[in-house]
Amino acid sequence: MRIGILTFDYCNNYGAVLQAYALKTYLVSLGHSVSFGDYWLPILYHRYDLFPIHTKKKGLTNRLKYYVRCILKYRSWREKRNRFTIFREKHMPVIPLRDEKVDLWMVGSDQVWNPKITKSYDDVYYAKSNLKKPYVFYAVSCPSPLLNEKALHHIKEKNFPVGVREIMMIEKLHSLGIHSELVLDPTLLLSKTEWNNLELPINIQEKYIFSYNLSGIKTLPSIAKMIAVKNGWLDLNPYSPLKTAGPVEFLSYFKFAEMILVSSFHGTVFSIIFHRPFLFFPNHDERDERVVSLLTYLNLTHCIYNSDDTHLQNPQINWDEVEKKLEMLREKSICFIKTAISRYYEDSQKDSEEG
Repeated sequence: MRIGILTFDYCNNYGAVLQAYALKTYLVSLGHSVSFGDYWLPILYHRYDLFPIHTKKKGLTNRLKYYVRCILKYRSWREKRNRFTIFREKHMPVIPLRDEKVDLWMVGSDQVWNPKITKSYDDVYYAKSNLKKPYVFYAVSCPSPLLNEKALHHIKEKNFPVGVREIMMIEKLHSLGIHSELVLDPTLLLSKTEWNNLELPINIQEKYIFSYNLSGIKTLPSIAKMIAVKNGWLDLNPYSPLKTAGPVEFLSYFKFAEMILVSSFHGTVFSIIFHRPFLFFPNHDERDERVVSLLTYLNLTHCIYNSDDTHLQNPQINWDEVEKKLEMLREKSICFIKTAISRYYEDSQKDSEEG
């Protein structure tokens, strides 16, 4: 089948690009032709501009200082942007949204249903854009309290297959009359070996602790420094290695770290994929839902940072047990994908013969 993916692949965001790459890579391994629909939301696309269209800085002085800082980081911003561009050109082909040869649109993964991210309940991500093709929703994500019955009505009416990342979403969708299944984020469909196929580079000879503090948790940098000093490791956090890193470089920092401190979902995921000891720093809001859901399933809740823990040792993790649990959910996720696609395969074959 020819499958089009609709997600946030156009954002210069590590999680967005790598989950898109993973889903495409897995679908290709099943023998499908896979591309990405050329649909993008300005609110997300321009978030990664040198001068983002939206800034929370108030007052003329603060805004001027902010724009001066943007100008000073131009060279590193350009290098990072170019690396994202090169990665997309190599791995992520794009097709027109109205391409009639597409047999099926797959929406997800990522927070395509989260109105706090998209600033709306976007029609394209809710299958209401009159593309006249079947939809499958894979690993779509949204804090369950923000799910909207009106936005989901078309999906319910058409009975499109729905796979979600969070246990809490299943309960909410069920209350709205929509059947859904718990599936893995696409990044977890690929094994550590498959991620290593990207030939991850590393230029750091010392042992180091790596921080991916996407949420800006204030206590995280000082704790990283304390752990680094205690163990005689290099603390990468002050050096901001991600200023120029593209998706491949980003992965390498996870692969070779002695320990990882994260405040994001995909930071947690890649720590697990590469079997690195990690601590997740919660935001104490709805953003934690998807991380806690995954860590609960994998019996890794002891990797959630607790401010009462003064020892801060590397969490002891039985990776064999983690992999066994992951494999169970991976098999279920693969079954969901194959079943959902086969549901529309016969129709696509008929269309091809008639064409």
